[in-house]
Amino acid sequence: TDSFSFRILPPWYRTGIAYLCYFMLFLLLMWYVYKWDDLRVKRKKQQAVVEKDKELQELEKEYEEESARKERQIVELEKEKLEYELKHKSQEMANLMINFVRKNEMLTEIKSDLFKVVTALKGEGSKEYKKMLLLVSNNIQSDEVLKRIEEQFDLVHNNFMKRLGEKHPDLSFNERMMCAYLKMNLSSKEIAPLLGISVRGVETIRYRLRKKF
Repeated sequence: TDSFSFRILPPWYRTGIAYLCYFMLFLLLMWYVYKWDDLRVKRKKQQAVVEKDKELQELEKEYEEESARKERQIVELEKEKLEYELKHKSQEMANLMINFVRKNEMLTEIKSDLFKVVTALKGEGSKEYKKMLLLVSNNIQSDEVLKRIEEQFDLVHNNFMKRLGEKHPDLSFNERMMCAYLKMNLSSKEIAPLLGISVRGVETIRYRLRKKF
């Protein structure tokens, strides 16, 4: 019997080269999976950093807003304190000016009465009244005292009386006092007893001031 031998080669996808390609593709796939996971971790870290920065910015913004709010509160408190001190100083100045005017008025009246008594009396009795008359005259404060009061008023109100006198030198004493009381934010009812006139008189002086200004 005649015979012959032969060998069937494997298909191309089962050859050694094919298996080598499979191995290379597997290595490539593993490298891709590694890189993808590494990129995913980096993205997460980057996102976490961004979120952290955002939180820090929000905290910083809140801190700045809180600081600004506290600064505003401090400024408002200081402003209220200054306004209170200014009002207190203004009231003290008003009382001082009132006392000055009333004291001079009272002493002037006493001086006038003493002068009448001295004129009527003669001899030793008149000498005693003359001494009293001299004492009262010495206690009547001059315009220099009023000037010093106005200087103190100017220190509190930024040279208000000085600038008023320079701009309107023709103002009378009552008109100057009226301007000072108005600067203190006093109402007409509050000013009336200070000047010893009626509320209507205060309105009249205010009307004259408006015309002069």
